[in-house]
Amino acid sequence: MHWADTAHAGATDKVLVDWVEKMWWHIWLRQSRTIYVGMWKHKLVRDDKKAEEKNEDEAKKRVDEVVLKVQENVMTSREKILARLQVLNSGPRLVWKTSVMA
Repeated sequence: MHWADTAHAGATDKVLVDWVEKMWWHIWLRQSRTIYVGMWKHKLVRDDKKAEEKNEDEAKKRVDEVVLKVQENVMTSREKILARLQVLNSGPRLVWKTSVMA
């Protein structure tokens, strides 16, 4: 409602002031509630985003840790296998005689 439009329509200032006095609390309460709810909604959305980012970061760290452990296990397994092969290769040499059948 525009004050000037109502004044041009024939409403007096007294009528408009009376209407504003009656409606002010209703309008104020509605607007206050809207602002309050909106504030908490935005705060909760922000908190949810932060929590999601934190969870994603923690998940990435856990994945990185698992990858590192797997790589370490592969390297230790490889080293063990190479050590065993070296022991086998350094042992006495066996010469296999093959018989040729004609």
